[in-house]
Amino acid sequence: MLSVIPAKVSVFILIVAAIFLLAGCDSGNLVLQENFEKPNKFKKRWEVINGQWSVANSAVTGVQNSDWAVMLSRKKLPDDFILTFAARMEPYSVLFEVLLGFKDEKYLGVYVYEIENTVAIEDRSLFLGEKHVQERTYIRSTGNIGMLPRQNYQFNYDWNVWKIQKSGNRLLVWINNEPGIGYNDTQGLLQPGGRFGFALKGQGLIQNVQLFDTKDEAPPSFAEFETKSSRKIENPFFLFSE
Repeated sequence: MLSVIPAKVSVFILIVAAIFLLAGCDSGNLVLQENFEKPNKFKKRWEVINGQWSVANSAVTGVQNSDWAVMLSRKKLPDDFILTFAARMEPYSVLFEVLLGFKDEKYLGVYVYEIENTVAIEDRSLFLGEKHVQERTYIRSTGNIGMLPRQNYQFNYDWNVWKIQKSGNRLLVWINNEPGIGYNDTQGLLQPGGRFGFALKGQGLIQNVQLFDTKDEAPPSFAEFETKSSRKIENPFFLFSE
């Protein structure tokens, strides 16, 4: 069973998360602020694709069914943006993913994976309607398999604060204020005008989602991500039906 976060602990988490997030988000126009305070607002702002999602204690809890737990924001991503949030997975969960630029089944996924202890960027598909029955899954990597960035990352069950920034072709990901992974999207895999969302293999919580439009702002330095922005072209260690 998913544990309930005590109110004092939840408030502390939000304060700590805000310190991390505001440190890197002092510019840009805020276009979405989601504190998950009211279930009726959640239904208006988010589309549940699969699994069980519930709002309580200023967080949304996702629990997979036999396959995935997936939800999509009804808000489209700006061309250039910063997306921040805090997330925690429950024990025995194996994957947490951020869906970016979802449109016409395709999206660019950023996920942390317990089995391999990696953080990865993948060219992915989300199958809706009856398509997921044909594909036997909701989500799978469907292009550029083994060719996009993947880095070592110690999967954990603590609260983690994420910052994802897209600027031009650059996609940069920080976790707990540390560079996680970077990608120069020269193929245009992150589609303009697409939506964003979250997916879980297991159970987890998400808090304090903020989306900023950073149009016309100077791109951040890619230097600290240079050692985290490439990988050998190889077959994946384990290709699963995610």
